[in-house]
Order: sequence, then C-alpha cells, then structure tokens
Amino acid sequence: MGIIFNAEEIFDIAVQIEKNGNVFYTKAAQKVDDAELKKQFAMLAEMEMEHVHTFSALRDELKAAGTDDYAGSEEAQAYLKAYARGHVFSLQADVEKLIGGLNTGEEILHTAIGAERDSIAFYSGMKNMVPDEAGKQKIDHIISEEMGHVALLSGILEDLKK
Repeated sequence: MGIIFNAEEIFDIAVQIEKNGNVFYTKAAQKVDDAELKKQFAMLAEMEMEHVHTFSALRDELKAAGTDDYAGSEEAQAYLKAYARGHVFSLQADVEKLIGGLNTGEEILHTAIGAERDSIAFYSGMKNMVPDEAGKQKIDHIISEEMGHVALLSGILEDLKK
C-alpha cells in the first residue's frame, strides 16, 4: 500500500522543524555568556519564527486552493518523511535535551550549522513536491535564508576560533 502523505503534512513538518529551531536558538542564547553570540542566536530564533509563519501561510493557501493533496511521487514522500524523522530539529527531537548536552558556543554552532544544512536538504526535497502556483518561490526564499544562516553561523564560528 502506498504512503499517504500530502502537502499539508509536509508543511506541518516544516512548521515543527522551524518551531524546534526557534527553541534551540532561544536556549542557545540563554546558555552562552558572550553578548554578541547571545544577540546572534536571538536573531536566528526570530528568523525561525518568521519561517513558521511563512510555512503556516503556505499550508493554509494550499488548503484554501484545494491543492493540499499534491505531494509528488511515493518515493519522494517516503524520503521526506524518513528525512524529517532523523532531522536535528524534527518532531522527534528533544531540543532542550540536545542543547543541554552542548557545553560551549563552538559546540552549539557546529550543531546549528548541521541542522541548518539538514533544513536546506529537507526544504529542497520539499520544494520538488509543491507546484509552482502553490508557493514554490516562497520555499526557495526560505532555502536562501537557511543558506544565509549557514554562512552567518560559519562566520561566527570562525570568529570564535580566532
């Protein structure tokens, strides 16, 4: 039997990933002593919430347009579902436990960079399952922002190593 997985579910997963990312960055800001690092993590937490709003709006637009049942091939659906399960900021991630196990700004940054890279891969796969008329360009925008997060976090990490 095929996997039942629609665009609404894809966006629900994306919303949860972004909510968990918000919690991660909020906790990271609370955990570090460096004022600049606190500021950067707080800014990233806010950006994650902006993504929550974007994905929620896209999901609602798909439902209203009656296109929420578009989800691409079964293989693509299975890939996204499996990928989301193993994602650092996924539904199954205990973000507070994750951040609790990180002791330095450097450890937090490495984990955050990995999570942002995972987000790019997930959203790139997700984009292929959404029709052009149903918000594909908005997903491109978020992918671009996630790439910016990787660059920002990498820069902060390099500065910490100096």
